[in-house]
Amino acid sequence: MPRKQGLDVCQYGLFATPLEEMIAVDAEVRVIKAFVDQLNLSDLGFVQVKSQGRSRYSSDVLLKIYLYGYLNGIRSSRKLEKACQINIELMWLPGRLTPAYHTIADFRKDHPGPLKQAFRQYTLLLKEWELLSLETFAIDGTKIRGQNAMKRNFNKKKIQRHLDRIDAQIETAIIEWEAADETSQQARRPEVDKLLKRLDERRTAYEHLDQALEKSGDTQISLTDADARALPLHRGIVEVGYNDQQVVDDKHNLIVDHKVTNENDINALGDLAVNSCNYLGLYKEDEVTVLADKGYHNGGELQYCQENNISTLVAERKPYNNNKAVGFRKEDFRYDANQDVYICPAGQNLTTNGSWYGKPSGSNNGKKSYRFQRYTTTNSICQACALRDKCLSRSAKQQRYARSIERSEYAVALEANKAALAKRPELYKRRQAIVEHPYGTIKRSWGYTYTLLKGLKKVGGEWSLIATCYNLRRSMSIIGIPELLRRLEAVKVLQNGLELLILVLSGWCVTHVGTSNPQAPWRLMSVRLKSVNLVVV
Repeated sequence: MPRKQGLDVCQYGLFATPLEEMIAVDAEVRVIKAFVDQLNLSDLGFVQVKSQGRSRYSSDVLLKIYLYGYLNGIRSSRKLEKACQINIELMWLPGRLTPAYHTIADFRKDHPGPLKQAFRQYTLLLKEWELLSLETFAIDGTKIRGQNAMKRNFNKKKIQRHLDRIDAQIETAIIEWEAADETSQQARRPEVDKLLKRLDERRTAYEHLDQALEKSGDTQISLTDADARALPLHRGIVEVGYNDQQVVDDKHNLIVDHKVTNENDINALGDLAVNSCNYLGLYKEDEVTVLADKGYHNGGELQYCQENNISTLVAERKPYNNNKAVGFRKEDFRYDANQDVYICPAGQNLTTNGSWYGKPSGSNNGKKSYRFQRYTTTNSICQACALRDKCLSRSAKQQRYARSIERSEYAVALEANKAALAKRPELYKRRQAIVEHPYGTIKRSWGYTYTLLKGLKKVGGEWSLIATCYNLRRSMSIIGIPELLRRLEAVKVLQNGLELLILVLSGWCVTHVGTSNPQAPWRLMSVRLKSVNLVVV
């Protein structure tokens, strides 16, 4: 049976074909080039990068390399450097430029803000192309493993455990040495002295660490990446890293905004929802609905969203003491807004004196996170009530306390959210299918479960790059590569047309000259004239 034969590598003309002809017209690498070419990188904050004292690399070259790398699973700057030398598409994309690995790495490290702006520029294009519904957003967070080992992350209890263990080791060493006979003591003295000195140095290091933690006012301290924090992953598993919050549009599961934090979800909803609407040009007259799980159920955040005309469908966070088999719960008391009273199951009114009290919250490091009013009735009414055994706890009956109800300052927002959930349960059920789509692609398919950078801002920049790549890939799937290329080229032509208009109005005459390059059908040349007569129709 005949077999396929390879070409002779010594044969002339093997790579005589221009690189342009070796890249398919519908290759995704052309989408990367078209996207970057229509960006005004200087306006976004990008700057040129130096390279070993030689001439600088343009920002568009390095941005193209990174977008290609992250779209194709190449995140390492060293691997990208090698790919620029052996990968035909990465030869064509930057025009045969081969930056060194540290130049590539410095670009990613030094441009977290501009990378976020580039992501937002593409999101605005998605809005212009009507690929976003701009009506329903789903919000969720995912944990990202940081460049900090668990053993290099400390809190107060962990430091104290190390100190106690060192004290025990010191005491054991001294007891063993004293228990030995005189001959053994003399022989082991240098060894014990060395051990005690080492333990004392370790103790001093942990004491300094404890002082640094107390001085910082934080609950944790990380030694490798100062911004990384231990965050709960699932089922009691804790991972040191970051929490990437994403806002996903429901029409095509495209990411419209994201923010990397080192905290839990509880205080993230309001800023994410409102900031996303603001930069997308959605205002209070636009109807927007936000879906989120119970990790975001916070009265202050819900109220902030609703004040900005953002409807919330956030799963309720069940109270810890809501599992008793018998007895009346808060839900069994009806609130009358006109009279500002709670009405108990027996028909009695619980009133408030109007005073506000602070309520500490474990999710906010023990600080007062919200205020509440207490509604109660008199002890004589409760003691005479036929339902007292179902309503009052054992301690309340023994100490002759009346039943009381707490009402948060955010109660109106919480009740509005609860009513919306009850009214539109089918919409909330779609939350997971919307928001988990990007995470399934990014973490499960691409394997981006960790960050290569250190520091909150730099990690945010890397995840902006990843979010941009996800939106690019998703756009290719939705409308196809040829159509996406056409739209990106149209944006570039429109921008050049605006530049032409500005040049003409400022006294420049502009002509365009054709080229033989099918991907660059025309270029602009401008010549300064002494006088220009403009006729405005």
